[in-house]
Amino acid sequence: MNNTHLPLYSKQSEILVEQLLHPDSPHRNIGGIIKLYGIFEKEKFIDCLEKLAAVSDVFRHQIELKNNTYWNTFKENSTYAFKEIDFSAAENTFSKAESWFHNTFLSQVFQLEGSFIDIVLCKVSNHEHWICERTTLLWMGKVMR
Repeated sequence: MNNTHLPLYSKQSEILVEQLLHPDSPHRNIGGIIKLYGIFEKEKFIDCLEKLAAVSDVFRHQIELKNNTYWNTFKENSTYAFKEIDFSAAENTFSKAESWFHNTFLSQVFQLEGSFIDIVLCKVSNHEHWICERTTLLWMGKVMR
């Protein structure tokens, strides 16, 4: 599928109107944490993430404005943000990581011309890692049709 343009689903259109009316609101964000305890092999995780991104539409999907109309677009290559944050050296690591997740990560606003999925690997300690994921209702509107 090479930069295919498909019309928005009705739920996506409803969510898009709300986003256009309130562009700075993070209320359309959906996030979650997978907490892993024990030995964590970061290289294997990144390898698995790259393999998943190569075959999954969620990593290639964008909304694009073309000829005054918004379209679902599926890019040839994956478009997701992956970052790493290390809280392990800070005091109160758990509290700092929880605060970052709720007050910073989930409050960031998705831009229309960008990735609809962010993944952050948080190191809370040598034996605790969190995989934090954030997406938007605008993408989920495709599923809720």
